[in-house]
Amino acid sequence: MILDQKNQITAILISKEKAPRETFPWYQQAITINPIKDSASKRNLVLKQAKTRWVIFLKSNEIVPKSLVKEIKNFVDRADRQGFTGAQIIIKKSFLEKNLNYGNWATQKEIRLGRRVGEWKENNGKFFWQFPGQKATLSNPIISNPYDNLASLLADINLKSTAEAQRKHQKGKRMFFLDIMVLPLITFKRVFFLKLGLLDGLVGFILAILEAFQTFLEKSKFWLLKQQEKEVTVDS
Repeated sequence: MILDQKNQITAILISKEKAPRETFPWYQQAITINPIKDSASKRNLVLKQAKTRWVIFLKSNEIVPKSLVKEIKNFVDRADRQGFTGAQIIIKKSFLEKNLNYGNWATQKEIRLGRRVGEWKENNGKFFWQFPGQKATLSNPIISNPYDNLASLLADINLKSTAEAQRKHQKGKRMFFLDIMVLPLITFKRVFFLKLGLLDGLVGFILAILEAFQTFLEKSKFWLLKQQEKEVTVDS
């Protein structure tokens, strides 16, 4: 299907590099945002730079299957007649070549496709796009591959646990030694049993263990910061 001029699409890519034109042959314009500079205000600025009527936001680690491309084209072609101004897209995460459905990697729905209107906002590190009008929900998902391998996931766990420990220390949060032993177990039970990570099989078990490990690292680093603080106080 060839989209008429009023229904052409701009792809706004959260990526360190510009995607080759052949990667997304169905868009008419591409604008790139470096992930380091990604913010709600930056997305709003880039949104105004789009020249087409429709815009889709994508990340560099996401794959848009041909079935979804076809559905997007059909959607924008009939959106005016059906009264839609945008659409939610299912984000299905994948790790170690397995698509996941449960735990903290459960599928999500995000408004990624819409008219060149509205405003991006940020809350607790998460971005969401707000604009008026009725939204559809597309049935074919985007496949997200957040990490290339186990090493990249472990590196991210290290960074996130350090940042969280420092944030809590700066806010003067209290720390109990038992947290190091108890909270990782609680994290594992929540992810693997309550959030049904067990239904994702062995990969679900691995991810639940890693979630618990991240909690252990965060609490341990926080405790070490508290100990260093006490030593400085004694020395002074």
